[in-house]
Amino acid sequence: MINAQFLLKLAVGTGFFAFVVFCVQRPHALVQRAAGMLLTFPLLNGVALVMTDTSQTALKVSTMMPMISFNGVMFLGFILNAERLARLRRPLSPLVLALAATLLWLAVKSADFALPPQWQARYIAAFGAVAVWLLVGFLPERTTGRGSSQPFWRTSNLVRCALFAAILFAILLIGQSPERSALTGQISAFPLPGLFALYVVSADPDKTPDERVQTLRQLRSTVLLGPIVAMAYVHLVWPHVGRYDWMRELLLLVVPAWIAALAVIFVLSATFGLMEKMRDSRVTPDAA
Repeated sequence: MINAQFLLKLAVGTGFFAFVVFCVQRPHALVQRAAGMLLTFPLLNGVALVMTDTSQTALKVSTMMPMISFNGVMFLGFILNAERLARLRRPLSPLVLALAATLLWLAVKSADFALPPQWQARYIAAFGAVAVWLLVGFLPERTTGRGSSQPFWRTSNLVRCALFAAILFAILLIGQSPERSALTGQISAFPLPGLFALYVVSADPDKTPDERVQTLRQLRSTVLLGPIVAMAYVHLVWPHVGRYDWMRELLLLVVPAWIAALAVIFVLSATFGLMEKMRDSRVTPDAA
């Protein structure tokens, strides 16, 4: 049922998303390195935990977890094709990309993967081990520098907010029913907001093809760390859901956990920055 509380949840959730988009588009190198991890930041996941029916939270989370990790793999696949996509004379149509991603998501969703609570910590650890193994050789060739400052009220940001609001609308509507908790968890990991952000980078008209490729390669170095943070967030937050009303849990549980997740992401970004400096310091005078 769509009522005043439903619309309030929609407005609050979208407002948080817009605020995060504004904050993470700062040109500082620390933010630029963190961009890959922010593609799967658990905004929709956190909102789905407290703004939908909480009687079947364990089921909701069990279907949410596999889709979060799938998104990371999908984003990495997009980035690994970065050079070809960024050098296209005519950028790939966003509608074609959205349709392909949706069909792929539906194919994975149809398998109804579910991760029981007792397996979640081990799954996160295993995914983390694989992610670190894959990312060892993914440090960008160039040291990450400052990005360009862009106004928030540009078309791409407005489209991202509209996409988020549409997905959140579906989550809130479907999530009213306990019988649809599994579907609610899956939709909360719908990949289009993150994939659209990657598309914007790959088709940025203000950058040369080489600059677009380099930006995507910088995202590649951290993209698989994002799902680890998101899954850990969900794993730690969901056992405490359902004790109070949604607004109190949002402000006292979900938002502080978001801040903690951002802190972890920026610590990892700073660590990657140190790794870049150590690598650069080993460059011989002849190579320089």
